[in-house]
Amino acid sequence: MLDAVGAEQVALLGVSEGGTIAAVFAAMFPERVKSLILYGTYARSKWAPDYPWGTKPEMADRFIAEMRRNWGKPFDLNQAAPSAASDPAASA
Repeated sequence: MLDAVGAEQVALLGVSEGGTIAAVFAAMFPERVKSLILYGTYARSKWAPDYPWGTKPEMADRFIAEMRRNWGKPFDLNQAAPSAASDPAASA
């Protein structure tokens, strides 16, 4: 695609899970990437002895169980975004 638009090098912005993809692209094609900007991304998501910032298995299990319990139900702004919960525009 870069060739199709005549771009020799690009700046990549990777947000959240997109950061991983952007980093892989930059590693595979370093000559095509002028800069790499990562925001809200991480090297890995699971805990390991050498990655103590990751999610531990028991926390992941609780998160998945909560997602299953609430799947298809309205999003709870009081819990996830309390500062926006009273804004009618946020719950529309």
